[in-house]
Amino acid sequence: MISKSDIFSFSKDGLRLVNPIKEIGLVFTDVLWDADADKLFLVASTGDKVEILISATPIIPLHISMGFMVKKMDVPGTVALPGSSTSFVSAYNTMRTTILTRFTTLTTPRDFGISFNAVNKTCVVYMVIVQGTNGFPANYTFNYTKTDNGEYKFIGPPVVSGGGGAAIAAEMNTFLLNRMAAQTFTLDYYVDSANNRVLGKMTSKETPTFFFTGVIN
Repeated sequence: MISKSDIFSFSKDGLRLVNPIKEIGLVFTDVLWDADADKLFLVASTGDKVEILISATPIIPLHISMGFMVKKMDVPGTVALPGSSTSFVSAYNTMRTTILTRFTTLTTPRDFGISFNAVNKTCVVYMVIVQGTNGFPANYTFNYTKTDNGEYKFIGPPVVSGGGGAAIAAEMNTFLLNRMAAQTFTLDYYVDSANNRVLGKMTSKETPTFFFTGVIN
């Protein structure tokens, strides 16, 4: 081995996955480059090989890389991103409108996102509220559990922090936090062809019509 990360180790033939991928009844442990065949394969613990074909999305599932190589999903600015469901967009816009009209000083919520720490199994939902030239972070931290096939359960209520956390907690609870504490979520990729990019997508298992996308980084 010549190098190592939290997701895989490099070798002269390919990659050894730190967290094996369980799909189609197999446990895939390695990614192998076959120079003779000029092909890339996933290799199962049984020795079975499945060819990796050209894909618009990364070959490592997002739930495996999230919290390691990928740290967060961002919705920068004040508009939900392409690929978000109608129910999410409605909840997001209602949250923003309520905050905009509730305070006597103009208060603008922006830059919503979710970050993951896969080692500590913590997730932070965050937002910035802007008053004049001042920005106040609003953070809501959950512990979570995750199954091998990528189903997340967030343990609520979240810990509230940041200068704006308590001030907009009611709106954030109604918008998303209560749902996160009560439901199961999955992570996947979303191909935003119009903008030539791949986004992250978070979906409620119990309410599959509720999902949103974010810039992954």
